[in-house]
Amino acid sequence: PDAEPTTTAVPPTTTVLPPEPEVTTTTVLSGTKNPTMPPCIALPDVKARCSDDGCRVLVGGMSGLTCAEYCARSEMDCQGAWEEVNDTCSIKAAMTCTEVWPNTSDLICE
Repeated sequence: PDAEPTTTAVPPTTTVLPPEPEVTTTTVLSGTKNPTMPPCIALPDVKARCSDDGCRVLVGGMSGLTCAEYCARSEMDCQGAWEEVNDTCSIKAAMTCTEVWPNTSDLICE
């Protein structure tokens, strides 16, 4: 006698995946390290911004200081230095970044 074939029902398998992690975005509100913020926006002691990008600034409190020292405080490199005219962005004389202008408290630094 021939045996009848038998069939076995196999239940379907389901793979359960863990849920997708939630993405969190953090926005930095101030400082120079935020790549979406202009790099010079947080420079200290700025009396006036003398360029469109805000990186050439009229700075107060510069007696005995160089623009290189001023820029280094914000972890930046000095690109230029000038003596200003009467608290404006007008240039009286060009300087080096490491030069101290005698008898002034304001300089233009970039």
